[in-house]
Amino acid sequence: MPEENVNKEETKEETKEEKKVRKLFSLKSLLWWGIIFMVLLVGAYLVVEKVVVPSANIKKDVIHSKTVRKKREIKKTIYPLQPLVVNLAEQKARRYLKVTINLELDGPEVIKEIETLKPRLIDSIIILLSSKTLADIEDTKGKLSLRREIIASLNEELSTGRVTNVYFTEFIIQ
Repeated sequence: MPEENVNKEETKEETKEEKKVRKLFSLKSLLWWGIIFMVLLVGAYLVVEKVVVPSANIKKDVIHSKTVRKKREIKKTIYPLQPLVVNLAEQKARRYLKVTINLELDGPEVIKEIETLKPRLIDSIIILLSSKTLADIEDTKGKLSLRREIIASLNEELSTGRVTNVYFTEFIIQ
């Protein structure tokens, strides 16, 4: 009989192990594991879609914009004008403005037109500058406004290209 007890215990242990294996692979267990797997899969997709891809696109856009900006900068040309001295439109005192201007052009082909029209362009700048008072141009806001006015005035005269910016390399009021 002791042998029968040992066999019964072994069969009981085997049946317990079989029950664990059956429970592990039961429909309910597989369903739960499937749900957990799907949640992890959806979570991974959302992380990639919402975090990784947008940051990669931002980096790509930044690289692209830097490349485009460099290409634009290469095409632009700086054309220096001689220093200009004008009387400001002051009624009580005589004030002078000495300014040196560099023109940023949208391409080198505009230089030929600038040189052809140079007397007319300088005249329009002198007229514009001499119409200003000290109060008009002494602060940064006034200088920026003057810059825009010069650009607009010069672009009215040009036909083949455009002045894209004006740089003051000397600006002395006395």
